[in-house]
Amino acid sequence: MNTSIGARLAGLVKSPTFATWSSFATKAASFVVLYPFVLRGYSQADIVFWLAVSLPGSMLAVVDAGMTPTAVRFFSYGLGAEGKAGQEPGKELWAIDAVVGTVRRIYLLLTLACFVLAGGMALWIASNQAPSASYSAGWALMVLSVTAYFWNFQHQAWLQASHRIAELRFRETKVQTSALVLSTILAMARVDILSIVMVNCGTLLVLVHLHRRSVLRGVHGETWKGTALFDRRIAGELYTSSWKSGVGIAMSYGLNQGLCAWYAATASATAAAQFLLTMRLLQVASQISQAPFYTKIPSMASSYARRDLQAVVEISRVGIRRSIWVFVVLGLGLLAILPVLLPLTGSKTEIMPPLWMAVAVLAIALERCGGMLVQAYTVSNVVHWHWLNTLVAAFAVGVAVVSWPGLDVLAIPVAWAAAMLLVYVPVGYGLSQGLFGRRAALELLSPSVPALLVLLFCLAVVALWPLVRA
Repeated sequence: MNTSIGARLAGLVKSPTFATWSSFATKAASFVVLYPFVLRGYSQADIVFWLAVSLPGSMLAVVDAGMTPTAVRFFSYGLGAEGKAGQEPGKELWAIDAVVGTVRRIYLLLTLACFVLAGGMALWIASNQAPSASYSAGWALMVLSVTAYFWNFQHQAWLQASHRIAELRFRETKVQTSALVLSTILAMARVDILSIVMVNCGTLLVLVHLHRRSVLRGVHGETWKGTALFDRRIAGELYTSSWKSGVGIAMSYGLNQGLCAWYAATASATAAAQFLLTMRLLQVASQISQAPFYTKIPSMASSYARRDLQAVVEISRVGIRRSIWVFVVLGLGLLAILPVLLPLTGSKTEIMPPLWMAVAVLAIALERCGGMLVQAYTVSNVVHWHWLNTLVAAFAVGVAVVSWPGLDVLAIPVAWAAAMLLVYVPVGYGLSQGLFGRRAALELLSPSVPALLVLLFCLAVVALWPLVRA
């Protein structure tokens, strides 16, 4: 019995999925442990600064432009090609030192772009806040740490390709947990908000050092220490494989984070704090809900490689059902609990009104539904994120601009919900139908229907509740 328990624990320690969940859990714990002290003990200006200073870091995926997942594939390919010669179907066997050298050179250029974007965003937001020496120091430190962390993406990609995901994520969990404890102690003591920002920035720099040291001390460490061998052919392959995903990320996640930065820079301190806090909570809920589906992508890809489309559909259906219901539970939980919980903590910042939150939860649920349908189709290695996300973003922006005079800030979730319902989900269903057939596409869509109906019912209750009380 003890042997069996020990074996299971050992398996969990080596499990990439469990390690990823532990990292998510640490991030989610900050809302329970740290946020109440910050929201209760600091001014609105401090809270806006604390929430806004993380926005440039959230834009790293946009600067990355799909390069890191592409680098993971190329690193894996190069490692798998060692000792072989000739050709793989559809792909030349690149030497691993040439792949490493090319990726290193590309990340030098991308890191420069990251510094410019992070610095520009920091100046934009900071110039609209009340002047403060501590704020200026915090923004400068954030730009430097975020830039260093982005440069370190290449090392994280290497660790993933080397099947060291569990090591990578558990390291993040330990460092982030230590930072959470220290930040909470500082918040309880109500020290200057800059101290908490310094802890967050220091956490990034510590992870940069630990990830790089792990790479240099591992197999092929000498390759990473040597002179970069840039290969234009490999660079071309990397660019061809990543740009479509990059455009898709920029038109979805990038637009979302850019919207947060715009609101932080233009709204009042009270309104900006309210908006940023709500968006942060909903984004974490969305990230947590993705794991049940996205951890199944390797199995889906393997089944597709065997041309077993029914297996792909079944694996996808299970992942979609679990993912959508996880988000529904988390979203409705936030909608029901936060209006009651935040006042009890003495928070000086409220969340957005219930109607705004309900529409935002519905919009994210629709996005999860459409995104998973498109991702199931993408196992065929045909990528449509570039044009699809651009179309969705253009539609959403148009709806927001037209409806803003009448709805004000409510126009933001309304526009996203409309774009997801009228564009994203139908296109995702159409792509799935083209690959798997009509019946299978309905099987993929069906798990989301009950969850979306529950959300629509709750949305109706939230919308009608003021009338009932009156």
